[in-house]
Amino acid sequence: MKNFETYLRYLLPLVVGTTLFTSFFIAHAFNEMYFEWISFGIYLLVICAFFEINRLIINYLDRKYILSNSLWKRVLWPFCLSYLAVVLLGLLIYLPIKTYEIQQGADDSIGMYHILFTLTQLFFINAIASGFNQLKNFRNQWQATALKAEKLEKEHTKAQLTLLKNQISPHFLFNNFNTLNGLIQEDAAAATQFLEQLSNIYRSVLKYRMEEVISLEKELTTLSAYIFMLKTRFGESLKIEESYAALKDNTYFIPPFTLQLLLENAVKHNGFDAANPLVIRLELMGNALQITNNYAPLKTPIESMGMGLKNIQQRFSLLSDQQIDIEQTDAFFRVLVPLLSIG
Repeated sequence: MKNFETYLRYLLPLVVGTTLFTSFFIAHAFNEMYFEWISFGIYLLVICAFFEINRLIINYLDRKYILSNSLWKRVLWPFCLSYLAVVLLGLLIYLPIKTYEIQQGADDSIGMYHILFTLTQLFFINAIASGFNQLKNFRNQWQATALKAEKLEKEHTKAQLTLLKNQISPHFLFNNFNTLNGLIQEDAAAATQFLEQLSNIYRSVLKYRMEEVISLEKELTTLSAYIFMLKTRFGESLKIEESYAALKDNTYFIPPFTLQLLLENAVKHNGFDAANPLVIRLELMGNALQITNNYAPLKTPIESMGMGLKNIQQRFSLLSDQQIDIEQTDAFFRVLVPLLSIG
């Protein structure tokens, strides 16, 4: 299909130029207009130049306003600007040639009729070129959007599977049921609360697992349940500091379970105890959330290291132009998660 578009890109101006030149020749045949191959070749080159100018302008404005749904910016403005450029070039070519022919004794003149005829001819040429280039760009964008949606669906499915696998794995269940068992023996009320938060997490997974993005408010509600379970399980070995009270939660969106996966990643891949606790800080940084933890990697790294981060990066790249920022030093590990605006 790409080769066909390339062939058509060069063939179309030749067909248009040949058709127009032949029409002019037939219309003036009775006025002793003789066919000249040189004039015909020059005319085709000029038509090709018009088409190329139109293509460059439309492609430039298409990239500039790629996120806009405005009919003016996406269709009318590119047409008007390309027509203006074609008119300027056309007059720069037409007027000197016509003036030279008159000076050489040709029985002709530059009148309003000739200028209007030339402008009409250029409008027709620009309309054909714009139609071709706009349709080509719209088709390419439609294909790119469809491909992007397919990739996003795959990444979203992978995220669901990763989250479900982590939360129904024997290791995850054993740790939480072991914590729950200890609470039942020591504090029945705390055990009930722990079980409620565990239920909230699974309820959220079932509720939001098909969503591409959810409101930050919903994400933080699910995260609070997960934080409660982590603090209950690790006690003084884990400290989680939250600083985003001023955030207007409903104005932002985020891929579901992004923050939970990041906390899970920090707990899973660092060694810590009560004497050397893992400190995780969640704080608002402009239009982003920053998650930072002191870096104390396990002596034997877990094989899945980086898979959760990679999945989050791919989901953000498919959803928007904003990317998560990751920084790792010998002292800390930091992830800056952009907050998405919808609409």
